[in-house]
This record gives sequence, C-alpha cells and structure tokens, in this order.
Amino acid sequence: MEATEDLLPPASETTPNADDLPDFVPGSDKNPSLKDLLQSPDSPSRYMSFLAVVFALLGIFCLALLTHAYLKYQHSAQKPVKKKVEPVVEKTFNQELGEFVISWDHSDLRVNITAECASLEACDQLKEHLSRARDATLPVLQGSSREQILNPEKKVLLRQAIAEKLTDLKLGGKITDVNFTDMTVEVTH
Repeated sequence: MEATEDLLPPASETTPNADDLPDFVPGSDKNPSLKDLLQSPDSPSRYMSFLAVVFALLGIFCLALLTHAYLKYQHSAQKPVKKKVEPVVEKTFNQELGEFVISWDHSDLRVNITAECASLEACDQLKEHLSRARDATLPVLQGSSREQILNPEKKVLLRQAIAEKLTDLKLGGKITDVNFTDMTVEVTH
C-alpha cells in the first residue's frame, strides 16, 4: 500500500483552503455572480464557468442562425409562383369548298380549297351558301396564271384574294385564310 500512497498527492494539495473558496453556500439566498465564478481561485469552477459562458453564447448564435434560415424559407415560400404564359391559340374552323378545275392553254389545274373561318357561325353560313362561295372563288382562280399558282409568293396573294372575296359575301363572319389541298397541274396536248 505504500506504493499507492506515494502516487497520491498530500491531502492539503487536493483540498482547497476555506480561505480560497468564494463566500457562498449552495442553497443559500446569496448566489454567486458570473464575475465571482470567473474570478474564483478554484480552477475547476473558473473552467466550468468559462465553458458555460461559451456554450451559452454558442447556443444563442445557433438559435439566431436557425431563426434567420427559417424566416428566409418562409419569405421564399410566400413569393408568388410565376406561371408559364401559354400563347393564345385562336381556334379556327374549316369548311371545304370542294374541287375546282381551271383550264389553261396546255394544262389543267385541279385543286381542292378549304376555307378557314374565324367562327363556327361563319363556317355554317359558308356551308349553307356553298354555291355562292364557289361562284365567288371561281373568277379569282380563272383570272390567275399557271405561274401565279406555282410561285409560292404569288400563291399567298391568290389565297388572300379568295379569302377577301368570301368575306365580302357577308355570310356571318370573316374568312381568315384559304388553303389549297390536293393541287395537281395536268399537262394536256
């Protein structure tokens, strides 16, 4: 046992003097201030007091960071979501005018024509007055040449002229466009 006693420090070195202790008693009305704890001659009391202050400050800092992150999240959640603006597509209605045959010097044009109407009412009226629509279309086609039909730019002008003629019939709405379908040019000898 003597060997272990040599390893232990004398009792006076491990036990603090009563003079070195702060003048407070646990459970008493007088509690030590932080200043008293940090200036305590007792090294473990000073160290624990310092750690308590550091962890308290660290806790306040973390709480401030969490509050900031939460408020930022709440603010971003309140921003209105921008919706994609889809282009407005106007609905068109189609009405077949039928097949037209135009004879030139050495060739014949066979073309089906479809009119695009701005409203269903206009297409219904066009259907009811199909013979008037065909009668208005035929002179425009007969007045055109083979080069006008085969040239893309001139074909657009021809389509616009037919659409204007059909709109001028006042059949209950505007004819927005005319399309040529199944167009063939047959060469005759």
